[in-house]
Amino acid sequence: MRSPLTRGRTLPISKSEERRTLIILIVAACVPVLGAVCAVTLSSHPDLSGLSPLKEQVGPYVILGWPPLLRDHSHFLNARTSSLSGALIQVLGYMTDGAQPIATGQLVKRFVLLPDAGNLLHPAHRFGDQMIAVNLGDTNLIRFFPGRLVWVCGTFQATPGDPTGGEPLYALGNASAELASKDDIRKYFRPY
Repeated sequence: MRSPLTRGRTLPISKSEERRTLIILIVAACVPVLGAVCAVTLSSHPDLSGLSPLKEQVGPYVILGWPPLLRDHSHFLNARTSSLSGALIQVLGYMTDGAQPIATGQLVKRFVLLPDAGNLLHPAHRFGDQMIAVNLGDTNLIRFFPGRLVWVCGTFQATPGDPTGGEPLYALGNASAELASKDDIRKYFRPY
């Protein structure tokens, strides 16, 4: 209920108070949006899923791009990838953990390789035909850093399975891994 003194009257508000209130409302609405945009931008890495190698081979290793790993039909092997079974392969990708979480900085012998690292607000997609299980050789260990770009070399294996499932359909056995840089993307790959 209004006081008898203010009935029918409005309290005077100065133009500067109106501007200040408007600015506070705009800032309150924009800061979360700008924060989310900055978080995504700063935590994003180049997506490798649409790149093909500039060279087919480096030394004894066939350079593998991610597009040939895609399978159109469930449970069928892509002819290109099935022909690579047992071949020495070198592939560029991002480290991630598999079924079991791995602590950052831990020395590991096994991890999963993905073509996309995701970002702070959106994790990387995990589809069977876009995951490679990496099993390092007995003397090869690497420190695990999720989303870290690495080169992995090893013996390629493809298995049948669901391309949209959560299990890797590819593996690199007796592998070695080393840290890579974003410069390697431009140096070795082009858009598909």
